[in-house]
Amino acid sequence: MMKQLLVFIMIIVFGVQGVAQNSVQKNSLKIKIGAYAGYAFYSFENLESLNEQVISQMPFEVAVMDDFPARLFFGGEILIEIADWYSVGPSYEFHSTGSRVGAKDYSGTYHFDQILSTHQLGIENELRILKGIQPAVFINLAGGVNLSSWKMEEELELAEEVQTDDNDFVAVKPFVYPSLKLEYLVYQNIYVFGKAGYLFDVGGKYHLSGNKDYESTLKVPWSSFRISFGFRFGSL
Repeated sequence: MMKQLLVFIMIIVFGVQGVAQNSVQKNSLKIKIGAYAGYAFYSFENLESLNEQVISQMPFEVAVMDDFPARLFFGGEILIEIADWYSVGPSYEFHSTGSRVGAKDYSGTYHFDQILSTHQLGIENELRILKGIQPAVFINLAGGVNLSSWKMEEELELAEEVQTDDNDFVAVKPFVYPSLKLEYLVYQNIYVFGKAGYLFDVGGKYHLSGNKDYESTLKVPWSSFRISFGFRFGSL
């Protein structure tokens, strides 16, 4: 995964550097720096089915305590303005969610956790489709990879005896993320914006961390509807 991450970072760095040099040759360089937070509404049906299998195999009663809820995510972007209608640059988001199946009584405790997280690295293309109005309207198209982690942690505690079983899977998962963005100027070069779209997970298999030969047969896509709000500084 580290080699693929380094290659991807190099592509971003040299690509943006080339764009920046081209912009400088034509005119002054204009940069937009943005930060935002939002919610992603995940759907991990295969992992929910795995929880049901765990419940059915337990010799005692257990229940789902958490089931991959929508969670707050954070992100940022640095865009270079190529034209008054088009900007491009790197973007980053961090997502996490999870589930817990568990039980607790006088004799002990049990839990089976699934923890998902991803570092989402992409190239953001931003096209302004309506000019001369406020708020400004953009169509954004991002593409890149999710550097994803899927952890399973199981623990049974009876009296003073504790049994644990942990597995850590990782994957590099390409994505395409189209979205609609509305942006409003609030003061000089400070803008606020809202964005909504759907991320399409387009592949990538999970394998045991440190052992690429041991692959999971379960598909765990990050495909989801997302909505976010943030601010940016433009034309710095």
